[in-house]
Amino acid sequence: MDWKGKDLFELVCKHLVLKETWFFGLQYVANGMDTWLKLDKKVLQQDVPKEDPLKFRFLAKFYPENVSEELFQDITQHLFFLQHRSNETAELLAEKVQIAEDEAKLLAQDAVEARHELQRLELAVLKSKDEMRMMEKKMRESDMITMKLLQESDRRAKEVEMLEQDLQKAREAERITKQRLLELGNICQPSPTKGLTQDTSENDNKIPRQDVDTEYKRLSLEIEKERMDYLEKSKRLENQLNELKLEIQALKQEDRHMTTPRLWNSSQRSKYNLHGSVSLPSSLTCIQMIGLELCGDTTLPSWLMKVNVVVLPTAGYLLDANI
Repeated sequence: MDWKGKDLFELVCKHLVLKETWFFGLQYVANGMDTWLKLDKKVLQQDVPKEDPLKFRFLAKFYPENVSEELFQDITQHLFFLQHRSNETAELLAEKVQIAEDEAKLLAQDAVEARHELQRLELAVLKSKDEMRMMEKKMRESDMITMKLLQESDRRAKEVEMLEQDLQKAREAERITKQRLLELGNICQPSPTKGLTQDTSENDNKIPRQDVDTEYKRLSLEIEKERMDYLEKSKRLENQLNELKLEIQALKQEDRHMTTPRLWNSSQRSKYNLHGSVSLPSSLTCIQMIGLELCGDTTLPSWLMKVNVVVLPTAGYLLDANI
């Protein structure tokens, strides 16, 4: 078919009974672009799509300034208004599509945020459960440590009593030894009557003097042995007191880092009271366990003069040695 664009356009206008043809034209889509059909060229020589049948759109190509005054045919005005309404509808649909896309993006973003918030809440719940278990574990450990400290305090009190008894025994032995030494010294002093007969009885006194020297050496060895035993026991007690002091200081530092809410403390204390656990004192109580006076004995170490035990509200007992 060798039709030109003008022939096809006139055929369409004739079919529509359109006389004001200079405002309109035929349009087709080529390579995704809207293109007007040229009237002076043949239809098939233009870039029309190679399909059967060919599709054209009859549209207004030029718009008058005043449609009601410049257009005389009703069909022309109707076509102008129809195309204008179609354009407005297309613009509205495009806006609605854009709005729908934006709403879809916002909804997708809200869904992602809600999912992240849900994950965060789940992690917070798991973390709170872990913290609760850790807090319960720490409370149980604190109770066990408190019980151990009470048992250790009782054991140390018994040891102190035993050391006091040993000290009394050592003092009594020392007193007896001094008394024996004084008696031996009185025996060894020469009397005036014996001085007169010293030359005559020198051979007779050799044997008693040797016995006295042997007894004196034996008593000296016993005193030295008792003194060494006493020093060893004193050193051992000092080491034990230092170890207990370090342990209690470590427990105090650990309790400072434990921050428990008041509500949790009250609930835990009520639970412990129901189960019959040991209740801790509410205030700082200082119990003086040992008061030792040296009674003029300078052989004892100075740290053994006074030992205080402090009962803390949460940590347990603290030994305070006044050195």
